[in-house]
Amino acid sequence: MHAASACYGNRDMGNMVAAASDSFRNNGAVCGRCYRCTGAAYGRSGNPCKGGSSVVVKIMDECASSDGCQSTIDLFKQAFAKIANLDACEVKVDLNSECVLYPRLRILF
Repeated sequence: MHAASACYGNRDMGNMVAAASDSFRNNGAVCGRCYRCTGAAYGRSGNPCKGGSSVVVKIMDECASSDGCQSTIDLFKQAFAKIANLDACEVKVDLNSECVLYPRLRILF
């Protein structure tokens, strides 16, 4: 079972997905775009990021500031676990635009 998303309604988009903040989402302009997220090594001991790990996620929802969202992009749990320890809750990431998916194409990772 999955929750409805701002970009795709009740369509299941899998686990390698993310929600975008109000400003990053740009009224839905980033819906369906993919981003490679890499945990940023920012030089502190105890860095929760998994060295050199990255994940490609598709933007499929919004992360509204009115709901308390303070990040640019909110990775779903399974995607976050690919780049950082889940106990971290929040990490800095490097984002790179990876691809744009169109509704009629099926692209497998």
